[in-house]
Amino acid sequence: GWNWISFNLAFPDSSTNAALKSLSDPQNDFIKGQTGFSEYLPSASQWVGSLPLLNNKTMYQYRADVRDTISMLGRPINLALTTIPIKVGWNWIGYLPQAALPLNTALASLTPLNGDVIKGQTGFAQYVAGKGWIGNLEYLQAPAGYLLKSSNAGTLQYPNPTTGTLQEQLGTEKANRKGGLVAVRGLGAHWQVDASKFEQSMTLVGIVQMAGKNVTEKGYELGAFAKGELRGSGQALYIEALGAHLFFVTVYANRAGELLNFKLYNGREELSLKETLFFSTDAQTGSVAAPHPFQMPVATPVEEVLQATGRFDIMPNPFAGETLLRFDAERAGQARVTVLDVLGGVKGYWDVSVGTGTNNYRWDGNAGAGRLPAGVYLIRLEVDGRSLTRKVIVQ
Repeated sequence: GWNWISFNLAFPDSSTNAALKSLSDPQNDFIKGQTGFSEYLPSASQWVGSLPLLNNKTMYQYRADVRDTISMLGRPINLALTTIPIKVGWNWIGYLPQAALPLNTALASLTPLNGDVIKGQTGFAQYVAGKGWIGNLEYLQAPAGYLLKSSNAGTLQYPNPTTGTLQEQLGTEKANRKGGLVAVRGLGAHWQVDASKFEQSMTLVGIVQMAGKNVTEKGYELGAFAKGELRGSGQALYIEALGAHLFFVTVYANRAGELLNFKLYNGREELSLKETLFFSTDAQTGSVAAPHPFQMPVATPVEEVLQATGRFDIMPNPFAGETLLRFDAERAGQARVTVLDVLGGVKGYWDVSVGTGTNNYRWDGNAGAGRLPAGVYLIRLEVDGRSLTRKVIVQ
C-alpha cells in the first residue's frame, strides 16, 4: 500500500533507479513527489516518469504491491549547511536528522501562524500561538515524510539532536512550554485503520458537546466511516493549555467526495452520531481554537426518563458552586439524588430528608458526594416512588 517516506542520508547516486535499486519486487510500484512521479516498468527493469531524481529535502509517497524494503548506504546530512525552503501553502518535507526530535524543537526555525498544520501518515498537529504545536503528532523521525501547511514563507533548518534522549527532550520541552503539549497519549485504541490502503487524507479536530458544552472525556474515541468502512479514528487527548479534551482524527480515502459518517466509542459501546462530512483531500475541519462539534447522543432510557412529569427545578442552571433543587413531596421521608453522566453512568448519589409539600435542597457542587468537575450531567430525583431527571451544567 501507501507509504510516506523520506531519505536522511546523502545519495551516492540520486537517480531514482539507483536510489531504489535495493527493492526486490518493485513491479507495478509507484512513487510520487510534490511535482513529479514515476512508475516501475518491468519490461525495461527501470523507473519511468517525470521523477528521474530523488532528493533529501522532500517527502515521497510510495505505493507498493507487496511488502518490500529500501536499503541505503550514504553519509549523514550536514544539518548546519542544509535548509529546506518553505512556501506559503502545502510543502512536502523530508526529515533529515539521524534521531527523532520533538515537534516544536524540529520546527523551531519556522514562524508559523495560528491554524498552520503538519501531518504525517497517521497523525497531525496544529499551531496555536503562544502554545506551540498541539496534536497527536508529537515528534518527527526518519524515515517518515511530512506535509506542512504554512501561512508564512521561510526556511526550515533542523537542529542537531545531540543532547539527551528523545524522552528527555520531550520532558524538557513540555516543562518549558508550561502545559501547551498534550499531556498523555491514550493507549488501547478501540478502532485501528490501515493508513497504507489510502492515498489521500484530511484532518479533523473535534469534540462532542451537549447544550453547547464540550463533554469530551478521557476514554472517548471518535471514528470516521465511509459506507461502513473505517476511515480514521482518534482517542480524546487532554490539552493542558485548554483544560479540555479534543479529538485529532486523520481521515483517509482514495477519492474526494465520499460521504463520512461518525461514531463515538464511550468505553462501553459505540454510538452513532448524526453529523456527516464529505471527504476532501488535505482539507482541515475544525481547529484547536474552534473544534468541529458533534452532538452527544443521549441513550434512549435517559430520554424516556426526561419525559417524566412532576415538579423538579434546578436554579440556577448552569451553575458554579451551589444551586437549588426544588421539588414537591407527597409525604415526609427520604429522597435520593443521583448524578449521572450524559450516557447514563452513575457519578455519585446521596439521600436527603424531605417534608410534605415543597422542598428546597441546596446542592454544593464543590463538596462531598456532590463534588463534580465542570461538564454536563443528568440529575435524577427519586421521591414518592417517582423518578424525575433533569439536565444540569456545572461550570
